[in-house]
Amino acid sequence: MAKKHYTDRERMEIVKKFRASGLPINRYARENGIVYSSLRDWAYARRKFADIVKGMPRNARPRSVAFAAMSEMDLGIR
Repeated sequence: MAKKHYTDRERMEIVKKFRASGLPINRYARENGIVYSSLRDWAYARRKFADIVKGMPRNARPRSVAFAAMSEMDLGIR
């Protein structure tokens, strides 16, 4: 089977759907054909990015680090 490469936007959407599902990460990955370690890494990167950005002054916040398509609204940062 060929290795699937996801865009940043696809990764962000997958993490959002995983979080909304309420399923354990291993079950969500298995049921959706996603490699567990990839999903774990994406979910952790998104959370870490949010924590970093929340501590920065608003005018110094980067538009992207972990996911190019991620906006402050997606992270719940105001």
